[in-house]
Amino acid sequence: MLNKSFDAILVLSPQLQNFYNSIFNWDVLLVQNFYIPETKIDVPFRNNDPVHLLFLGSITASKGILDLFDSLSNIQALPWKLSVAGEFMDDTFKNYAHNRSSFKTVENKINFIGYLDDTDKSKLMKSVDILVLPSYAEGMPIAILEALSYRLAVITTHVGSNTIHFSEAFNLLNPGDIESLTQELTNLITDSELLHKRKNQALELSNTFTFEAFKNQLIPIYKTI
Repeated sequence: MLNKSFDAILVLSPQLQNFYNSIFNWDVLLVQNFYIPETKIDVPFRNNDPVHLLFLGSITASKGILDLFDSLSNIQALPWKLSVAGEFMDDTFKNYAHNRSSFKTVENKINFIGYLDDTDKSKLMKSVDILVLPSYAEGMPIAILEALSYRLAVITTHVGSNTIHFSEAFNLLNPGDIESLTQELTNLITDSELLHKRKNQALELSNTFTFEAFKNQLIPIYKTI
């Protein structure tokens, strides 16, 4: 039934494209995601001390939150603070994360905010310097597209569509590579010129992920169906 119901399927990552191509007869097409700010975002570059880090999204093992705690415990003496915006999806995992020695080492520098509506999220992101998303699996993370629009430097991993769209602007890491994650955090926290460069690259890259760009991908697809 599914093979007869669709003319095409759109996916946001090459992994999903390969998966659906292997099991269905659909025309599986890769497109990029987009982000539409509610209002024009004006975020001037700031030199923060401490550097403000952000983890944004559901708090699960697959998002790499434990790797982030482990890395931060290695650089606890550096001038940083972390806001975690999102909710734990499992109480067992929450208890496990909070009882890890690496978390206990740095918990005084971490603020769990929970779920945010758009207004509060916008206010938070205007105060942040770096989005850290050390995921083990992604499609096309909307959190990264939001971060680009707010001129945030981004630390993320070599998963999903990240490789296609962000490899030139970010130093993509392998999932689970604590040493590389620690080094990348150290570089951006201690080198204000590098942080400034990454922020400006992010803002420039955000222009690629507009609804207009997404629409331009869809029009040729519609014409072939």
